[in-house]
Amino acid sequence: MGCRDRHRSKGRHGQPALTFPDLSGEDFLPWINEDDARQAGVSAQEYAGQQAAIWKKGLADWGQSGDRVEKLRNAAEFVIYYPRQQTPGCRSRS
Repeated sequence: MGCRDRHRSKGRHGQPALTFPDLSGEDFLPWINEDDARQAGVSAQEYAGQQAAIWKKGLADWGQSGDRVEKLRNAAEFVIYYPRQQTPGCRSRS
């Protein structure tokens, strides 16, 4: 995975870094699987909105809100290490 692509990775490993305080469909759009949207028979935008609503409800069920997500976003640094990557950034062992 190249330097440009590592931020586009979709999957469960990056989920803790999904810190969107507004919890809007627009925020989720780059992270959804478009095949899932097609299988659901909706546009990517609609599917992203549905996913945002699921996350918003799930967080609310645990007493969390967009305000808490924003606090986390402002207080933490998220780094996702991929195989063959020694340090944050683009350096990798070859």
